[in-house]
Amino acid sequence: MEEDVNDRLTDHPRVDASEIEVSVADREVTLSGTVDTRRAKRFAEDCCDSVSGVTHVQNNLRIQNHAP
Repeated sequence: MEEDVNDRLTDHPRVDASEIEVSVADREVTLSGTVDTRRAKRFAEDCCDSVSGVTHVQNNLRIQNHAP
């Protein structure tokens, strides 16, 4: 299941998965790390939720602030 989640995140055109860590326990996915935007955070959660067998997604992703 963890591999499926990672594949979905990597393949999503609007999610940069390079800073996302995924862990799976008892069919529950936990996301940690950083993303660029609030939308990317939502897209990442939706990706995980669409994987067969996932019962819950704990989205601990943080929005990375960019310095000007």
